[in-house]
Amino acid sequence: MVDVQDRLFSSGTKANIKTCMLVAQRMGLPFPGYKKGEVFDTLLSFVTPAAVCFATLSSHTDEIKTLLVVNNNVWSGSEDNTIRIWNKKGECIKVCEGHEGSIDSMVMFKGNVWTGSYDKTFRIWSHAGECVHTSAVLGGAIGCLQPFGDAMWSGADDGGVAIWGEQGALVKDTEGHDAAVRCFTVFNGRVCSAAEDGTIRIWGPNGEFRRELRGHEDRVNCLMAFENRLWSGSENGS
Repeated sequence: MVDVQDRLFSSGTKANIKTCMLVAQRMGLPFPGYKKGEVFDTLLSFVTPAAVCFATLSSHTDEIKTLLVVNNNVWSGSEDNTIRIWNKKGECIKVCEGHEGSIDSMVMFKGNVWTGSYDKTFRIWSHAGECVHTSAVLGGAIGCLQPFGDAMWSGADDGGVAIWGEQGALVKDTEGHDAAVRCFTVFNGRVCSAAEDGTIRIWGPNGEFRRELRGHEDRVNCLMAFENRLWSGSENGS
């Protein structure tokens, strides 16, 4: 879920209601729930703070995986292999094509949009939605991206963690995990990665492995830094 000038954009996914949740602080209310098992290939735009549905945007043809705000527009990435750009009125103003697999992650970095895909590439896009660079990854599909300093970190479904320069050149390929990397966060000046092997790994700024955290008995789906603590959430509800 992303907030753009009093509009709350939400995407829904299959089966277990994995929504992209970034709730506007002023809302202070839980997002209206979806029924388990429903499939959403649309964007829903809500007027805040009342959470009244403003529009249903049905341009994508498959599951929406990720949302990002860029210059007061909303970018949506989908399993239909496209990125769509929406204005505040909910109008699709551009369709960005090029990926040959689902778009699983989107982040802003150094004034451009970076997208990671199941096609084992990441692409760099201008704010206008023009692709300015494509890099192929040596390992698996890219599931998550994390800007840190002057570099971009990527996590792949083969467990690989790689570091890229701002122009898209490979800087370092790290040891990675033993299973798919699910997410990143930055904590106390370190990059933390979490994976389906149930571990969290902490990395130095240049990709040097520092520590492995164990405790979860299932894959780790999310990480968050809050008040000098590292919070993690797992598939088994812990």
